[in-house]
Amino acid sequence: MPMHSTSKQLWRDVQVFDGLAQLDEAMNVLVEDGRIAGLWPSRTFDEALAQGAVEAGRGGVMTPGLVDCHTHLVYAGNRAGEFEQRLEGVSYETIARNGGGILSSVRATRAASEDELIAASLPRLDALLADGVTMVEIKSGYGLTVESELKMLRVARRLGQLRPVRVITTLLGAHALPPEYAGRADDYVSLVCNEMIPAAARERLADAVDVFCEGIGFSPAQCERIYQAAQANGLAIKAHAEQLSNLGGSALAARYGALSADHIEYLDEAGVRAMAEAGTVAVLLPGAFHVLRETQLPPIELLRQYGVPMAVASDANPGTSPICMPTLMANLACTLFRLTPREALAGMTAHGARALGLPDLGRIAVGAPADLCLWDIQQPAELAYAVQAGRLRQRVFNGATIMLADRHSMAAWSGRTDPETDSARWHQRIRALAEDSQPGLALLGFACDEGVRRNHGRVGAAAAPQSVRKALANLAWHRQAPAYDAGDVTCEDGDLEAAQARLGRNVCALLDAGHLPLVIGGGHEVAFGSWSGLAEHLSGNPAPKIGIVNFDAHFDLRDPAHVHSSGTPFAQIAEQCAVRGWPFRYACLGVSRASNTRALFARAAELNVLVREDHQIREATLESIGAELDAFAAECDALYLTIDIDVLPACEAPGVSAPAARGVRLELLEPLLERLKASGKLRLADLAEINPEYDIDNRTAKVAARLIHLLSL
Repeated sequence: MPMHSTSKQLWRDVQVFDGLAQLDEAMNVLVEDGRIAGLWPSRTFDEALAQGAVEAGRGGVMTPGLVDCHTHLVYAGNRAGEFEQRLEGVSYETIARNGGGILSSVRATRAASEDELIAASLPRLDALLADGVTMVEIKSGYGLTVESELKMLRVARRLGQLRPVRVITTLLGAHALPPEYAGRADDYVSLVCNEMIPAAARERLADAVDVFCEGIGFSPAQCERIYQAAQANGLAIKAHAEQLSNLGGSALAARYGALSADHIEYLDEAGVRAMAEAGTVAVLLPGAFHVLRETQLPPIELLRQYGVPMAVASDANPGTSPICMPTLMANLACTLFRLTPREALAGMTAHGARALGLPDLGRIAVGAPADLCLWDIQQPAELAYAVQAGRLRQRVFNGATIMLADRHSMAAWSGRTDPETDSARWHQRIRALAEDSQPGLALLGFACDEGVRRNHGRVGAAAAPQSVRKALANLAWHRQAPAYDAGDVTCEDGDLEAAQARLGRNVCALLDAGHLPLVIGGGHEVAFGSWSGLAEHLSGNPAPKIGIVNFDAHFDLRDPAHVHSSGTPFAQIAEQCAVRGWPFRYACLGVSRASNTRALFARAAELNVLVREDHQIREATLESIGAELDAFAAECDALYLTIDIDVLPACEAPGVSAPAARGVRLELLEPLLERLKASGKLRLADLAEINPEYDIDNRTAKVAARLIHLLSL
């Protein structure tokens, strides 16, 4: 995902919900070195405070990053069949007693490898992040053996390394009685206390210990043994309690200083009083209440009366709350439990963080870590009022601002896993870009059709980034250096020029951070945005010599005076070079004489373009053309490679805006790309005109993925 990599950022004129309440007027928020450095009313802001800061945003509503303080994200399989059973009248308790429910997920999770669990869990985590989550608690509980529970906790820890999010892990070994311990619950509790908890603590895999205190789970006496073991091993305590009946589990947890008691539909006043005295947070889980069609409401008025903080969480799990949309939980907490929007938002920020033992998070306060969300709404209550994806404009994690033009780019990275060692594939190694990412290959999507539409071509290129990601995901990983997904830049409301400007800023930021940007998708209008980013990156140099190498059936040198389109980018670049006093160095290989007018050939000659037509690129001429490219590169300071996929024959790349009747075969293109790589001057590359709508058997996406693979080695 594209990120602003700066230590000092300023947001102007934002409505602020600070984690507990909405501030009274528009505010300016300053972030420096990953922490909130100041909040001031916009009307009294001293501009001297903004010196050295990048303006990161203006307007909208800013909240703390959302905290999902109760999830079961790591599991294998699904329980859609049980969903059907419940709709047919079978109770959750009956399903559980018949070997379904939690034990169904246990069987699938035990059989899954860590990599398989990572692949299954990442899309769920990405959905939470796309909805504003910056901190998430992930419980184990679908292994129920020492080995499998530790496996789940390792996966949860790895998820926190793969994504820019704070992951808190909780050992829930006492989630259900495993079948091999049927009739021997006390023996299983001994295993949890004597082996499972010490192992998780020793390997630092768990931050807390949880129990399911319920008639179909574990008795209060058994839970107390587990709490004592948790305390002995220095781990915090949490509880699933009073979900189906009142066993006093919340009061018991409170006596042991529990961070939270969760579900609590059947909680009584004695339990509420005990929680208030202990400072234990009540975690409301409206998703499970909704899915199970429960009717017993949590004691909201008692919780208010005793001043017990109320957190709200998704309880994302395979059986009773298969929902990964925290803002939906805010709506359900209001509509089902009658929380106010303020209470719901506090429950998903300040109180959610407190339920995880991290009260300094979940707040917008001076000195607090800068985990923030900027929303395209007018007032905070809208987050609870409407169930609507796409309102999140920016997600700030630890001071790094992530531009969320496309919040779902990471969802494409899934695929097969192999049991052999050293058998990784792209989906297992690609990472979301973070501000502190080490230099590597950065894939950036350009989801834009507008240039092709203006050029009267076949639209559909906006879908290319995800299509190519999916094709690349399963290719074998042979890189040594890292690779990142930097998300997508989109074209909104036909505003091509604004999209190109955003693309240029993101490309420049990637180059400034030491990455090799590789832009995927869009029509060939992508080229002007890509080049603009490289030009800005090199603007401190006097008249940099940027060499553009374009493999394309078309010159794309049409006169831009009338309209900017996918047919004009290199003419626009030539104009910009003239304005800046820079040399224009352009090589276009694979040109189809049948597809380009005499006027375009004449313009190419006027601009001194190195031209090689499609019929000239043959096996017999590869060496001489390669030598020409070597000489071209030698005269340049930096190379920008752009590949219009319609340079390939239609039989190899059918899914393009303008299929080629002849083209240049892939086996001829690849050796020329290898020579450009070998020059050591390649600073930027992009792939244009891929159109998934016309892509037979995903051939074009697979070719594009292969080219990315080649360029990345």
